[in-house]
Amino acid sequence: QLGFLIPDLTGHSVSKVLDSLRTKLDSHYQLLFQVILADNGPEFDNLMNVSIDNNTGEVLSQVFYTRPYRSGDKGACERNHELFRYVVPKGHKLSDFNQKDINFIFSMINSYPRKSLNWKTPIDVFLKLYPKDILNSFSIKQIPLDDINFRR
Repeated sequence: QLGFLIPDLTGHSVSKVLDSLRTKLDSHYQLLFQVILADNGPEFDNLMNVSIDNNTGEVLSQVFYTRPYRSGDKGACERNHELFRYVVPKGHKLSDFNQKDINFIFSMINSYPRKSLNWKTPIDVFLKLYPKDILNSFSIKQIPLDDINFRR
């Protein structure tokens, strides 16, 4: 999982992040973002438009929206959200962080072994399928287990 700071909660800001991902990932984008799952916040209103290539009309990603108050709709990423909230409790201002901080937090999250992955880390699993330069391009790095601290 990746995290990106956006300057405001608008669809335009989210679209800019996704556009930058498409540029950065090039041919890997469509493979990595086959599905985009979002909640119903106004910042995700424009996802349907962003999921289509403006030049060709090709659908790049299938977009789905969760039902309100149904964390099970995005169950596979709920553990990541829980770990993120250990570091950044709900109500804490994200403006206190920069993108480098967010990358480090997600490096820790992605370096934490999971029972569901047979005690492998999300990074281990990712690297079996994709080139390491993708992680490097997002400054996501394997953190030794002894160095992971989910307390702020």
